[in-house]
Amino acid sequence: MIPSGLKPSLLLFALACLPAEAETRTVPIPRGTLSVEVRGAGARTLVFLHGNGAAKNQWNAQLDAFAKDHRVVAVDLPGMGASAPPARGGYGVEEVAADVWAGLSPQPRERLVLVAHSYGGAVALTLAAAHPEAVEGVFLLDVAGDVRAATAEGRARIKAALESAEKDAPRFARLKERMFEPILKDALPATRAKVMGDLEATSVAAFLGCLAGLQEFDPGAALARIRGPVFNLATERMDPAATLAAGHREVAASLLPGTSHWPMLDKPAAVNAALARFLGGILPEQRQFDFWIGDWRVEDEKGQHLGDNLVTSSLGGAVLQEHWRGSRGGVGTSLNAWIPALNGWRQTWIDGQGGLLVLEGGLKGGAMVMEGEQPSPKGPVKSRITWTPLPDGRVRQIWEQSTDGGKTWQMAFDGYYKRKS
Repeated sequence: MIPSGLKPSLLLFALACLPAEAETRTVPIPRGTLSVEVRGAGARTLVFLHGNGAAKNQWNAQLDAFAKDHRVVAVDLPGMGASAPPARGGYGVEEVAADVWAGLSPQPRERLVLVAHSYGGAVALTLAAAHPEAVEGVFLLDVAGDVRAATAEGRARIKAALESAEKDAPRFARLKERMFEPILKDALPATRAKVMGDLEATSVAAFLGCLAGLQEFDPGAALARIRGPVFNLATERMDPAATLAAGHREVAASLLPGTSHWPMLDKPAAVNAALARFLGGILPEQRQFDFWIGDWRVEDEKGQHLGDNLVTSSLGGAVLQEHWRGSRGGVGTSLNAWIPALNGWRQTWIDGQGGLLVLEGGLKGGAMVMEGEQPSPKGPVKSRITWTPLPDGRVRQIWEQSTDGGKTWQMAFDGYYKRKS
């Protein structure tokens, strides 16, 4: 029954704006169980990872907003929120990331965007590095850069201090106060209450274990393997020199002033707007050539070494750069990018002798095919290069040339890319 005075169109609009119904699951993983909340549906899955000593419902404002157009998943990290501490092992970043991945159980071809706060950023970067084919991008909130101690001795002192705090309740209380008071500056009263309540509910072993694990985490090594864009929305609670973006140029960043370390609670509308802009900037077409990213040994069909090719992702995943060194000493490099104005891909190649090749094209039947024409003393020469991903993980590259306007083609290069161990 429609309430009096409410038009049907307005009722439908109101229903559409209601938060998508949440389903909370207890998911078995090899080391125990994780509590996972799932809402909505869509072509993309947004995975929300909270910080140390927190819980997944700190993301409620974002889950409500983005479940209308996306599948959203929020995870309680091991020993936090409603997730049990691991039955065995510790709290190293890679261990926690493996637990999260097991809890997510993503489907083949599922497109993931990781959204992470504070410590959860280390987990997100580890996941994106381990599964670059599945992760389209990483949106971070107030994530620090490399916090590893300068020496092994320094890390040992930190570990000893944390172990001592675990056995001494008053000392642990003082540790939490020293850590959280500065970063709760500018927090709303509700934010402070939520943050401290989640911290009290967190396993002491989990909180201290994650702190210790973070001392071993190398963000640079993870970023080197990530294909998609990485963005860090920082607050004034973080020393600008200590943010992730300060030490790594591949990380884009912006500052959100007037908030505590928990902007998703203090300023949810601003965080939602920033995340929406980030998602709008991820073009699925930019991922079409990701199968070529890697450190490769290139061979002919008989296994003869032809050269080595390092293909890297840069500018937040918008560009692929090739670094070729042939077995006979020739070198060259190319830039490859999806160009929206062309509705296709363009490659610009230049070799060590000044040779230039400009190609354009796109995906055809699962292979990347680009063509171009260059002048020569004997007339224009057409080139057609095809990169085909093979079932065994290799990539085959065929370069054909034509001097009669494309009527006939001759093979110029036929190489098989094999990943180096």
